[in-house]
Amino acid sequence: MMRRIRAAALAAVVLSGCETASVDRAGSATPVAAPNPPAARIESTKAIAPDPALSAAKTGPDAGATRAPQPKPIAAGEVGLTHECSGSVNHLARVQERLAAQDAQGALLEARRAAFDDPGNPAAFARVADLAGRLHDRALTRSALEAMAKASPADATALLKLARVLLREKDGAGALIAAAEAQRREPSSADAQHLSGRANLMLHRLDDAILDFVTATRLDPTHGFAFNNLGLCYLLAAKPERAVAPLEKAATLLPEVAFVHNNLGIAYERSDQKAEAREEYSKALELDPSYVKAAVNKARLSALAAADEIAVDPSSSAEDAASDVLATPASEDESKPQGAAGAPAGPGETP
Repeated sequence: MMRRIRAAALAAVVLSGCETASVDRAGSATPVAAPNPPAARIESTKAIAPDPALSAAKTGPDAGATRAPQPKPIAAGEVGLTHECSGSVNHLARVQERLAAQDAQGALLEARRAAFDDPGNPAAFARVADLAGRLHDRALTRSALEAMAKASPADATALLKLARVLLREKDGAGALIAAAEAQRREPSSADAQHLSGRANLMLHRLDDAILDFVTATRLDPTHGFAFNNLGLCYLLAAKPERAVAPLEKAATLLPEVAFVHNNLGIAYERSDQKAEAREEYSKALELDPSYVKAAVNKARLSALAAADEIAVDPSSSAEDAASDVLATPASEDESKPQGAAGAPAGPGETP
């Protein structure tokens, strides 16, 4: 009788362990190896191709030997969280319960357990990526997105998200690989082409970036950020006249985005269209009064215009005009674009 009672108590502990760990905010529960196949292991942020060894079984002289499960720490690149619990537990449903309880860490643990239970389910990896992103766990976010991409080899969604994550981390080479695979899966995706352009721009490959942005605008003529970044490339290539048209289109498509107006103002200014440039700088400041680059650009342009008016003021004699200029000379720094303030804003993030 005592043996039966002990066996029942042990079973109850095993079944309740998953529930206890699911509410652990610190996420410090010690994972235990289970007889389930191991979860997807991410080898590198650049390894996009499906991994044939996702569920490889242990081989060797000890294979098939009867052994008790041994505690096993979660590897750094492993998305699924090893655990033991009843197979009837719906960990994805528990994610919602933990979120309702304002427990993001607990929700992430449940999402990782769901990924372990079903490594072929893209929804589980999508949950892990979303929650890891909220908690600023960049490594886990990347790994989850890669696992999601492997679990859904015909879908480009995870790869587009991965490319954006890598761009935020300044990994242009990794973002270019993710964007290229997204293009292969979905050739008509303007977002994939645009992200490839942003990666090339980050890698200072202007010609390739221009081709990518041109293609993106052809695939989606309403893609305002692609037009903005195309214009930006022309500015960086010292071709302001060619930058005007795409930046005008971007300003039409994205009238509420301040840096687009600032970029258009720079294109106008460098194309000797000073009045139009001043108007765009003003629009940028109306949208974002704290936008320092636009403020400095406008002030510089106004100072140059004031100097021109003094030099050609018909109401003053040449001697008076010269005297005025000498009396209040503009410094060399004030009469020239000042470092980053005279440069176009960086490429915009796609929502």
